[in-house]
Amino acid sequence: MTTIAYQGEIRFSRFLDAAGQPVAELPDWAAQADTLVEYYRQMTLARQFDTKAIALQRTGQLGTYPSLLGSEAIDIPTASLMREEDVLIPYYRNHAMQVIRGSEWRDVLLYWGGDERGSANPAQRQDLPNCVPIATQCLHACGVAAAFRIRNEKRVAVTLCGDGATSKGDFLEALNVAGAGNCRW
Repeated sequence: MTTIAYQGEIRFSRFLDAAGQPVAELPDWAAQADTLVEYYRQMTLARQFDTKAIALQRTGQLGTYPSLLGSEAIDIPTASLMREEDVLIPYYRNHAMQVIRGSEWRDVLLYWGGDERGSANPAQRQDLPNCVPIATQCLHACGVAAAFRIRNEKRVAVTLCGDGATSKGDFLEALNVAGAGNCRW
């Protein structure tokens, strides 16, 4: 029996300590006050939309609606840093990302109100529609990324998932597919 020891390293970056005091210089993309103010504005808008949508859902004026509470802090900068040719493979809480990528907030309301036209916004470029089943978007992203690799395109497939997705087979299968993607096609 052979035992293989992992000799890897997990890198850790931190810019603020627990009290909010700076401990390192901000990266170039965040060093501009305009950028951070715009991210904060978009996060505040997303949070306000979320509050209103939850109220609509609880009063029966909107169908099923998954809150984006807490995810806007990663969704806004991630979508803002994506290039136009990149592809977003959203999961059901990525409303803010879809809006940054060209959808309108009314499209979000249409979709969660049961109207599929809310996911067919032409401004979304080649972005995929919402993925409601948990973790399946991870495999979709692997397929899109594989197509980019086969075509030798310098594009990125972006997806996110919540911590609940990490216990699903789809997530684990996506890790395997992504790892196998290092081989030559």
